[in-house]
Amino acid sequence: MPSTALPARASLRDVAQRANVSVMTVSNVVNGKHARVGEEVRRRVLEAIAALNYRPQMRGRSLRLARDFAIGLIVLHPERRFLNDPLNTEVAAGMSNQLARDGYGLMVIGAQEIEDLKTKLARISQLDAIAVFAFGERAQRRADYQVLAELRLPMMLIGDDLTEGLADASFVRQENEAGARDLAETVLENGARHILFVRPLHVWPAMTQRERGVRAACAGRAVVETIACSEMDFAAIVAALAGRLAASPRVDAVMGGNDLFGIAALHAVLRIGWQVPRDLIVTGFNGFAFRDFSVPLLTSMRSPAYDIGVEAARRLVARIMTGAFEPEGKVFAVTPLPGLTVGRRGG
Repeated sequence: MPSTALPARASLRDVAQRANVSVMTVSNVVNGKHARVGEEVRRRVLEAIAALNYRPQMRGRSLRLARDFAIGLIVLHPERRFLNDPLNTEVAAGMSNQLARDGYGLMVIGAQEIEDLKTKLARISQLDAIAVFAFGERAQRRADYQVLAELRLPMMLIGDDLTEGLADASFVRQENEAGARDLAETVLENGARHILFVRPLHVWPAMTQRERGVRAACAGRAVVETIACSEMDFAAIVAALAGRLAASPRVDAVMGGNDLFGIAALHAVLRIGWQVPRDLIVTGFNGFAFRDFSVPLLTSMRSPAYDIGVEAARRLVARIMTGAFEPEGKVFAVTPLPGLTVGRRGG
């Protein structure tokens, strides 16, 4: 009778023998300590790892390194209730579920600004890798990433691609600019000529990209006006939009940088006695579950935020296992979500 015993799992020693290096060298490669290993030796070790399908023994490695076998999701966000943002929770859910399959846990860490982040570096340094979701202008985000890069942990940027100058980093994001441009084209085709783009007070890469996409589509064809509102006070957003819609010059379309702003515009329209889309075209962005409760149903773009979390986790674990990130970052497309808030004005 043929044997049903499972094949023995490859060990560090097996990899070392195949690559003709020491066990310590293999350990350095597996744990990302590139400075201690030459490029040609690292290549041989990676080839041996792939040939033997080597996977680290999680329990033993955790004891040796005093690590938790956890990956961190660091959310640099101006609000303490950062998990109220459905984009953050979708990304976190995708990461958590994917990491659980690979034997890792997810630690979510919030910080409001760089000094707050510095107080948490000791704990972050014990993680195996980190994903970072940051707000602010380019210079501010770059400074945040450089602080984290000093920990010498593999780093995945979420929603951003400012990896230049970072030795061990990659990115996963969605295509915000093209999605917003396509949405603006639909708004223009339905007769809008004065568009109000609504964005948060704080700068986020995604919002900057979406506004850029709207302005690119409208160049020479429509006026684009921007208003910034705090996402933490829905009533204040509605009041600000109602006041602007009732003023002159008349706005004929509101494009929310996210669905929260689009739904706020629907409330503002009710307050001033207009109808959508007859008097005002309205769109949002992201298409998370709460959009389904909008009346009329909000036209939007679906964000693959959960898939972004899954992909970030997958790539970080692959980086830990192989010692290198995949050559290119990942950009996910967004997809249209037709609704009832876009149509011919006056129709």
